Amino acid sequence: MGKKHIYVNTGGSLAALDKETGEINWRVEWLGSDWNPPSYLEGYVYHVRDYELLVIDDNSGEILHEEPVPPGGSYFWNVVVSEDKVFAQTSRQLVAYKPWHCVLA
Repeated sequence: MGKKHIYVNTGGSLAALDKETGEINWRVEWLGSDWNPPSYLEGYVYHVRDYELLVIDDNSGEILHEEPVPPGGSYFWNVVVSEDKVFAQTSRQLVAYKPWHCVLA
């Protein structure tokens, strides 16, 4: 859950529902299915799908960055955030990334 949105993973898409109206403000769709929950930090939504970590602008739903699964991990399982790190679990390791708002600073 973010400041303005509740995120719903439908298996084939990630939708951002407005907290006040319940309307869908944006949706990111993909082929296949996944059920990984997204994480929100400082205006960005982080979501892992099989072989990539997505960084999504929370205002527009635009995919800003696609990070491939690192060597040694066959696919992503989960993503969580802290104040200064984005942690992505692969099938074989835990990887820490710099959050997108820090990359742009």
